Amino acid sequence: LGGLLGGVSSIDFAGDIIKEAAPMIEKSLDRRYEKKQSLVQLPNVIDIDVDKASSIIEDTGFKVVTLQAKPNVRYANNKNNEVVMTEPKAGPVDPGSLVKVYYVTEEVIKESNKLKLEQAVKVEDLLNTAQAVKKAATSTFMSYINKEDL
Repeated sequence: LGGLLGGVSSIDFAGDIIKEAAPMIEKSLDRRYEKKQSLVQLPNVIDIDVDKASSIIEDTGFKVVTLQAKPNVRYANNKNNEVVMTEPKAGPVDPGSLVKVYYVTEEVIKESNKLKLEQAVKVEDLLNTAQAVKKAATSTFMSYINKEDL
């Protein structure tokens, strides 16, 4: 490598690169630190009434948009107008960011319960199928054993 660099040793070359890169790395780390220090804590408002949650978030300096969540089995046990998710999630966030607050209505809860029931029926069907396969496999195995005994 020294021959390619006109007599400069590899160690000298590496040292020069490090000297050149150090200020850029330091500046980048400083920017990251400053960015992290400027973040504001977005409070956790899950399971809180949507109006109260919106107020809490706005009082912290964020912009809020409320959106109705789509039915999901996870929401079957929630209460009407309860917050089920925020985007971004609770934690450090840029000040003044837009926060999407997802909440459930009576209709979403009703549809979520239907999904939960359908899922339970599918699980029951799978269990019944598994039991039938087990029974058939056991019967086939026993028939094979009995033939071998003859």
